Amino acid sequence: MNSNDLYNSCLKMLNDKYNITNYPKEQFINIYNNIYKDNVLPDNNLNKLVLLEVKKNITEPDIELQLNEIEKLRNSILSYNPNPNLKSADIDDDKPNIEFNYTKQPIQISTNYTPRYKTFIINTFKNNFKINSSIDINTFIIYPCCISVPIEIKNKTPYIILSINDGVKFNNYTYKPLSIYNATWDIWKPITKDYIDLTLNTNNWNISFYDFLYNPIELNDYIVIIDDVLENTNSFSINTNKNHYFNINDKIKIIKKNNEYIENKIISDSNSDSNRLFIQKLDMNINDFINSKIINIKHHISITFKYHLKQSL
Repeated sequence: MNSNDLYNSCLKMLNDKYNITNYPKEQFINIYNNIYKDNVLPDNNLNKLVLLEVKKNITEPDIELQLNEIEKLRNSILSYNPNPNLKSADIDDDKPNIEFNYTKQPIQISTNYTPRYKTFIINTFKNNFKINSSIDINTFIIYPCCISVPIEIKNKTPYIILSINDGVKFNNYTYKPLSIYNATWDIWKPITKDYIDLTLNTNNWNISFYDFLYNPIELNDYIVIIDDVLENTNSFSINTNKNHYFNINDKIKIIKKNNEYIENKIISDSNSDSNRLFIQKLDMNINDFINSKIINIKHHISITFKYHLKQSL
């Protein structure tokens, strides 16, 4: 395809995509000559680069791209389960304590396409768990940009390895902690800015955390068995073998024997004379504590993902 044929093809593309019937031929020839340079023979790959450059320089927005992005956002919102007490189809039935929190940012239309990142967050108390992401790996570029972990973990390992795989392909990311004063969680960022996006085949992901010796980071220690419960007029008092994990005003989750959980709050801690933890009564009853466990919210791990729509010609 020579330059004249390619120019005609360019006009057809602009007309089909943007309803533009004219494009300056002189500007097109400048783009064409700049890309071809010393190449004299027609080349399909170079032709695609010419069309891509024209697309970047047009004055109308890429409406098709934006509509595609809006449709993906709509689908992700529809698939999101806003009630954490209900099991979601996106979450493995054996891992009910994984939460999806989505942050949507406004879509801005520009003449030159610049990725507009959005985020989603996975909260978990578990290591080595499965998820089914509603963000399509084939449509979006996805980056695990940072993790938040309990402050004690930095005393156990100088860096954390995040492993994400679909059973066939594996991606490992290495994170180091940022220095944050008087925080409940530490923020860990990738050790390099050049880390790649998730190059997986499916949206069924296995996620694990490892220390510097590639041993799984132990998180089960934070899930505490409730030894006994006493019902009071306006509260429940509970006792565990790890009361030191909890302080007054800490937000907690009571994990019931069926793996559903109830959010609550410590209203008096074990520093009192009774050496027991007092929590709000709310609408709970004594049977909710049968074979139950308790965990402090500050001991969960969060993974923040950035993603944007893949650009195509």
